[in-house]
Amino acid sequence: MSLPRFSVRNPVLVNLLMFVIIGSGMICALTLTREMFPESRPEKLMITTIYPGVSPQEIEKVLTIKIEEAVRDVQGVDKVDSTVIEGMSATRLSLLPGTRNVDRVLQEVKAEIDAIEDLPADAQKSTIKKLEPKLPVIGIAVHGPGGDAERKRAARAL
Repeated sequence: MSLPRFSVRNPVLVNLLMFVIIGSGMICALTLTREMFPESRPEKLMITTIYPGVSPQEIEKVLTIKIEEAVRDVQGVDKVDSTVIEGMSATRLSLLPGTRNVDRVLQEVKAEIDAIEDLPADAQKSTIKKLEPKLPVIGIAVHGPGGDAERKRAARAL
């Protein structure tokens, strides 16, 4: 059976379905949250410690492993990743999805880092900061005849 034939034979059902679709569309349109600047929460924390003139193996042994062990069990931390280069240790903490109070987690991480007693005296104090997600504001694609140079000029003028 075809849709047009079904619609002609059951006009009441088709009209009711139309009213339900229009009504639900209006309800959704009126209750849709619209924001000029959507809320974005930090999803990660970064702990950076500078220890100048020391090899990566030594930094890992005296700094990175101790920092990882100290912050691994903080409530709200999901994953701990570290990168070590000469003279610097960077530890990235991924937060659990839905973590509401990032500042509380940040304070707990700071407290755990400050509680580590046997860090080298030559190492600088660890800095802990939130990594804010960078959301694109607008994206534009320029397409048309002409060369790359012309499209680049048109994009810059836009």
